[in-house]
Amino acid sequence: MKVTNKILENLAIKYHCFAYALLPDELMATQLLIDSITKMTVIYRDDKDSIPGQELFELEFLKNIFELSVIRLEHFRASRQLESYNHSGEDSSFFLIGLKERACLFLKDKLNFSFRDTAYILGLNYEEALAAVHRSRAEYLELLNYRESADGAIRAH
Repeated sequence: MKVTNKILENLAIKYHCFAYALLPDELMATQLLIDSITKMTVIYRDDKDSIPGQELFELEFLKNIFELSVIRLEHFRASRQLESYNHSGEDSSFFLIGLKERACLFLKDKLNFSFRDTAYILGLNYEEALAAVHRSRAEYLELLNYRESADGAIRAH
């Protein structure tokens, strides 16, 4: 497989939703994609023999997005830029759980990745990915039920 700008552009379009799930700001999500494309281009620009197959290349792209989002989040926390976020919208409970938890849920439940692929992207082993996805689901549902009962819409059982 030859890495072309078109392949990377298609991956960026396909996985913009993942970048946005990690850093819910249009500019930050777009920058994550640009940085991941840049990193992939640098890694694979000259060494055509080391380019993995399409599926693994796609997983590497997503892994880069996740790793870069972890770094970005720390920078934003340090600069206090995250304090201005307003997550009062329809999906606000999703954005109140942690970064790794959002990544687990999005990869497994929204994008339908296997536990093995989810583990690879997040830098976990298979068992850690199983546990992380289940913990993330529980945390999200608990927060969702709490927020809904606090709003008077649905009472948690």
